[in-house]
Amino acid sequence: MRGNLKQQNPCLVLIETHQLQNQESQEYVVCELDELDVTSSKGTSYGKRIVKIKGIPSEDLVAKIKNGEIISGETSMMAQDSELTEDSIVISKDKPPRFEKKNGSGEGRKLTSAIGKKRVLVVRVKALDASTTQSKATLSDEIFGTGGDYFNLKTGYEHCSRQQFLIEPSNDSRVTDLNQRSTEAGVFEVTIPNNVVGVANGFIRDAVRSALDTQLGSDWKTSFDLTMLCLPPGTNGSWVAYAYVNHYLSVYNDKWCSYPSSGMHEIGHNINLAHSGEGSAGRMLI
Repeated sequence: MRGNLKQQNPCLVLIETHQLQNQESQEYVVCELDELDVTSSKGTSYGKRIVKIKGIPSEDLVAKIKNGEIISGETSMMAQDSELTEDSIVISKDKPPRFEKKNGSGEGRKLTSAIGKKRVLVVRVKALDASTTQSKATLSDEIFGTGGDYFNLKTGYEHCSRQQFLIEPSNDSRVTDLNQRSTEAGVFEVTIPNNVVGVANGFIRDAVRSALDTQLGSDWKTSFDLTMLCLPPGTNGSWVAYAYVNHYLSVYNDKWCSYPSSGMHEIGHNINLAHSGEGSAGRMLI
């Protein structure tokens, strides 16, 4: 165990649903930590991140989801004497975690309605050894149609929802300079001080979120309805994209960020939709 870190604040329980290149899907129960300054006696320090939950049988977590004790994006978890690593929270066998409904909106606020206008932040990433393949203009066109693309993420949701779910590029001045070309609207570029090739995508995801905290301010998570992270190519695994149920965040493996079908699938999870034939009343089940 690295550093003997302890959980200090409740984390937000989320269902993370992955789309793989072989068209299969995988789902996990994870927790979003809101730790800012956590330091061990050995000097190990980790910031905000999304971590795996270990020490609890997966079937127990599934049972809690099915009986409504855990609701993705609404339930917090506090585990006394749990150990924190870079990518996991390990629950003590002797002290089971406490699950409670999270008070306030928080970073994992519930998207209460799948109807209306949703302001979307799209993030293009530049790393030390690779950058997201598509330009800001290409991403803006494929997602919002700002360059004249007829079928994009915006029109796809408009057609499927009969004009009731409206994807719009963010007009936040921190993201869309009024003097910049409108064909790049809604897309923000961040630079991270990391290599991405051969690195776990979760580590890069959290590095990008940290960079957004620095460049946009920590309120960016609540300034936009939805955020799409377009990671550079080369991270580990055969993943296509993933999203968090009842949450603001979806993550894409390079070119998949520009495919309307991928965006529609992942944002569907953000607004609390399950895969066809799964769940009850739109609630995701594992």
